[in-house]
Formats: sequence, structure tokens, C-alpha cells
Amino acid sequence: MSHSDTLAGNTLIVAVFALLIAGTVRHLRIHKQLLATLATEPGARVRFHRNTILGNVILVGLVAMATGLHPELSAAALGWARPDGHGFDYLVAGAMFLLMGAVWVRSRISPQPSPAVLLLPRTPGERLLAAAMAITVGIGEEVVYRAFPLAVGVRLGHLPIVLAAAAALVLFAAAHAYQGRRGMISSGLLGFLFTDLYVLSGSLLLPIVVHVCWDLVFLLLYKPAPMPQVPAPGAALEQAGPEKAALEEAALQEAGLEEAALQEAVAPAAVPVPAAVPAPGVASGTAAAPVRQIRPPVPS
Repeated sequence: MSHSDTLAGNTLIVAVFALLIAGTVRHLRIHKQLLATLATEPGARVRFHRNTILGNVILVGLVAMATGLHPELSAAALGWARPDGHGFDYLVAGAMFLLMGAVWVRSRISPQPSPAVLLLPRTPGERLLAAAMAITVGIGEEVVYRAFPLAVGVRLGHLPIVLAAAAALVLFAAAHAYQGRRGMISSGLLGFLFTDLYVLSGSLLLPIVVHVCWDLVFLLLYKPAPMPQVPAPGAALEQAGPEKAALEEAALQEAGLEEAALQEAVAPAAVPVPAAVPAPGVASGTAAAPVRQIRPPVPS
């Protein structure tokens, strides 16, 4: 290949890692805002799924272009080959499927709260989109976070495979910052198992199959406990606690009493009605009708 192809390949490699690092930093900075958006805005979950699919497709496309252009990279170097782990790779894959089933059973028996519940689909359309995202992410993350960093780090950077795998694992865990600290730790542990399966088998096929199945189970079958609802605007009084609510109510009542007293003070005084004047022709000595006096009852 020509020097220009090598230069173009190196440029694409730098672009891929720049996008990975930028996306990771962005997730670390806005993960709380992202969770709030997923919890409150209609359609935010669908947008997240679509953007995730699009992002993985773009990154895999850039990796494919860099692999095709750079002379020291190839499809075989990234693990597009049959698994060759002498059976141990299949044992590891089987153990991961057992772990997958155990996690699913636990979510049914004793669900735990997780921010990832905000990603779970609610409608048939969302479930279809989530399945598409599981397949795309299962392929894309294994290519972008597993095979590509290890191939570049070992073949081009001449790094030990352990160091290259550790750097890729840190990026993979940090990219799941939107799932919270617990989600980052669990993603890091899963990434370690996927990396081990990739290195042991020398192939991307087994990690991709396990990863896709894991994401499908999580998105379509996993049942975490619901997260506490985000208070809507104007609901601060109800969320502030009984003491503050009582003080606010007392203050409102006091203000109402003061307003009533003020209205009574400025109200016009009652005008006394003058006594009736005898009409002309009526003798002034005419006896007036006796006035009935109402006496209060005397207590017995």
C-alpha cells in the first residue's frame, strides 16, 4: 500500500480514539442530566436508542475503513476468524450464559433499583428498537472497545496485551457512566469477561454472540426495581417533608387571618337608621306597637 493509505489509516485511527474519548468524557459530565432527561421527557428513550445505534454504526464504519487502509491491520487481526481456544473459550461462554440466567432470575425474585431501568422499553415499538440496539451495540462495542484497541495497541503501539486490554476496559466502563457508579462497575466486570473470552478464543464471534444475548436479556427480560420518581416542577412543597409543609400551611393561614382583619378595619361603619317619623294626619299620641323583648334563657 502507498504512503497516503497509511497516513489515511492513521488519521482514521486517531479519529476513532478521539471520538471514543470525547464520548466517554461527555457521558461522565452529563450522566445525571441524561438520567433526568430520560425520566421526564417523552420520547427521550427512543432518541437515546436511535442515537446509540447511529453512533455504533459510524464507529464501526470508521474502524472498517481504517482496517482496510492501514497495512498493519486486517480483518483477521481484529478477530474475524473462527474461535480457536481448544474448547476453553466455549466453557467461558457457557459460564457467562449461566451468569446471565442467574442475573435474570435474581431480577425476578429480588429486583434491585438501577438507573438503567430508564432505558427499558415500554411499548412494542420501543421493544423492537431496543432489540435492534442490542444487536448493534453487541457488535459495535466488541469491535470498537475490544478488538480495535487491542490490535492497534499491540500491533502499532507495541504495547503488552495486558496494558492494551486494561486501557480498552477503562474506556468501556467509563462509556457506561449514564448507568451510575454501580452500572460502571458491573459493565467493567462484564468487559473483563468479554476481553478474556476474546483473547482466549482469538475471535470476535463468541464475544459478539454473548454480548448480543446479554443485552437482549437485559433490555427485554430484565426486571429491576423502579427508580424513585423525579419531582415535577411545583411539587417542591410535597417533597420537602412534613415539617416544612406544616410551616408553609401555618404561614398561609396567618396571612389569611391578617388579610381578614385588615378588611374588617377598613370596612365602612354601619349607618344608624333614624326613628320613623309619623306620617301627616296621624296623631302624635297614637300608641306605638309594643316591642317584644327577647330575654336569654335563665340557666336552671
